[in-house]
Amino acid sequence: MPTAVVVKPNGKILVADGYGTNYIYEFNSEGKYLSHFGGKNMEAKDKFKTPHGLTIDTRYEPARLLVSDREKRRLVHFS
Repeated sequence: MPTAVVVKPNGKILVADGYGTNYIYEFNSEGKYLSHFGGKNMEAKDKFKTPHGLTIDTRYEPARLLVSDREKRRLVHFS
């Protein structure tokens, strides 16, 4: 149950499954599955509870993925 989609500068696609697995899935530009990270956990810093928004912050090199984690009430970044 996707809650957000963003395209990285390299053309890869990230999809947040906020109402399902709580994973962030990565696909290539043709839509082929590549990997995923995250998962549901209220205590772990690298896990989510309803990732509900994604954006790419290009002010940094390399660009950072920003994830709005709705139930944990936080904004986290990944390089």
